[in-house]
Amino acid sequence: MRFLAVIPARGGSKGIRKKNLIKIDGLSLTARTILVARAIDEIGYILLSTDCHEIANEGLLHGAQVPFLRPAELSRDDTPMVSVLRHALAWFREEMPKATECCDGLVLLQPTSPMRSVALVKNAIKMFLKYKNDGNPVDCVHCVSPVPDIFRPDRIFRIAHDGILRRFKNSVSNEQIVYRNGAAVILDIGKIDALTVNDRTVGILTDEKLVSIDSLEDLINARFLISKKKFIDNY
Repeated sequence: MRFLAVIPARGGSKGIRKKNLIKIDGLSLTARTILVARAIDEIGYILLSTDCHEIANEGLLHGAQVPFLRPAELSRDDTPMVSVLRHALAWFREEMPKATECCDGLVLLQPTSPMRSVALVKNAIKMFLKYKNDGNPVDCVHCVSPVPDIFRPDRIFRIAHDGILRRFKNSVSNEQIVYRNGAAVILDIGKIDALTVNDRTVGILTDEKLVSIDSLEDLINARFLISKKKFIDNY
């Protein structure tokens, strides 16, 4: 089984300058993501999509393929991820048609999730393949995390125009409430639009402590948690 891993790492960033080159415990966010992809046997090709020469060099240094620089119009703050994936897939289909024919799916790995484990990504791939092998293929698998109980819809409120607190949602559900944590997404390469979630999207639940880096506070938190885990692992 062979999957295409796409790692989107543009050079611009609102919150943290050159975020994808920021280092945690000696490794940049880009390098950490590439090394996770390299540790997964099911991933046969690692494609780094960037508009930045410095990030491209970082990718090459750690074993990713960087056959192009992403155009500026696909590297803005508001560029949809689906558009970035379409661009990467267009290159892959044109330049590697035989590999495309044998490709079982696409693995989206964003550098802003440095705490993902190899095991989590492998399990997400296994879930995708299980549905496929059972004759009921899905379009997409998202890694998801439980929403803390204090933020369940039935426990939060809204402030109405008259200042009165009103329940955000009156119905109470026994179903698991989760959010997409961004650690990994497994996609059918013919159903890239499913990234935004459709009725053929499934979630793989993880209790791993994960941080998605969008701010300086997130970076500080991730550095602390990773150093803490490293200390415990080596204790």
